[in-house]
Amino acid sequence: MRLILILICVMYANALNTLIIFLGCAIPEILEDRISTTISYANIIQNDNVTMFLSGGVKYQNSFDVSEASKTFILLSDKSHYANIWEYELDVESINTAENLIRAKQYVLKNKKFDTIYISTSRFHYQRAKLFAEHIFQSDFNISWILAPYETFDLIYWETVHIRNVYKDVDDALSKINKEI
Repeated sequence: MRLILILICVMYANALNTLIIFLGCAIPEILEDRISTTISYANIIQNDNVTMFLSGGVKYQNSFDVSEASKTFILLSDKSHYANIWEYELDVESINTAENLIRAKQYVLKNKKFDTIYISTSRFHYQRAKLFAEHIFQSDFNISWILAPYETFDLIYWETVHIRNVYKDVDDALSKINKEI
């Protein structure tokens, strides 16, 4: 009887569908740090049913630029031996955290298959990202966090400046995205 119960628990654990919402970044050092941290965490959970929602468009229009989501996809593919079994959804339109999380929520509502949701970002960005997530996802979803350690004084400073605009940023992002529909 005990063996059957253990087998059922193992089968259930492997059947979980995990979504990792990866918040991109245009700064290479921060992007690399977030990727390394996310890969380490995803490798620990060893879940075959991982979907990576990679977000980030092209913030500064230059004909040679590719989206943050595309850069992330390329780097993830090169750095993780699990990358070939994960599913990917690339959001190449969003240009800020509010848009990233609104599009991520739309994806979650459309797919309705995720048992576990993580948001991956940097530790310095956590407080602001958390406010965005609480406002956008509300209490409908239980979200856990994967936080990359890289931070500098200027990054922390700018987060304290931008955190004042969270609700306005969400309203602006919703307006922009609703016009696209």
